[in-house]
Amino acid sequence: MKLEAAPDTNLLANPEGIDVSNWQGSINWDAVRGAGIEFAWMKATEGTTYKARTGRDVVICTSPSWWNSCTGGWTGMSTRSPLWVAHWTSAGSPGIPQGFPYWTVWQYTSTGSVSGISGNVDRDRFSGDRSRLLALANNTP
Repeated sequence: MKLEAAPDTNLLANPEGIDVSNWQGSINWDAVRGAGIEFAWMKATEGTTYKARTGRDVVICTSPSWWNSCTGGWTGMSTRSPLWVAHWTSAGSPGIPQGFPYWTVWQYTSTGSVSGISGNVDRDRFSGDRSRLLALANNTP
């Protein structure tokens, strides 16, 4: 995925985003952007050719409870893959699975709403500012 900086050069911390799938149907991307959404995650693939095509390791998308109970807090991916943590809470930050020092993206609700999308949509927050979001998206340091 290649992102370009929006004309606004403001580097606000914690850009707001969404993650979408076929459940959202047709999306009016202009309305989504107009609602202040700065990024969107979309599932690209499943399997062993995710990295062969993009040159990137996976993004780990998990909840703290699933990761902790199913992997025992395994630390093997924390230095290679960003953590996209699904923790639906109104607290100021998510719980983090054992084995990860921090979160990269936080899915804080599965029942959000955004102009341009019919029905519920997952809402996300990025842990850094827009420059770090662009670096992640463009696979640059």
